[in-house]
Amino acid sequence: MYMIAQKNIKVLKQLKEIFTQLEDLYESEQNLSVTTQHTIKITEFCSKLTAVLHSCRLEDLRVIYAICSIGYHERGERHYYENNTREIIELELSESEEELLKKHSKYIEFLNEEELSDYFLSRVRLTQDLNEGMKILKLI
Repeated sequence: MYMIAQKNIKVLKQLKEIFTQLEDLYESEQNLSVTTQHTIKITEFCSKLTAVLHSCRLEDLRVIYAICSIGYHERGERHYYENNTREIIELELSESEEELLKKHSKYIEFLNEEELSDYFLSRVRLTQDLNEGMKILKLI
């Protein structure tokens, strides 16, 4: 699985860029009134995201899901405070990159390409999880 993750670094970087841009658009949407141009940009980024996801094979999508899951669950203890600050206490990992990928992908082995694509399309805020997962797996 780790070799599949390494093979997909270009795709992971594309996804990270698209999710970052989508997050920025959604944040600006909350601060401003939504314009037609704003909506068109979101639609364009969603189309780019769909194209990237459809270029992936099922095993690629499973690895990408596992990387996001690793980024969310394996980083350490997260503490959130009232003033909107966050602290992460990093914990040392005892598993190899391959073991982490297997652990985080076993729960989705019955999902098909469409279901996995739908998962990514329904999430706007995956940038941090994807970035953290890539760091943990030493893909960046």
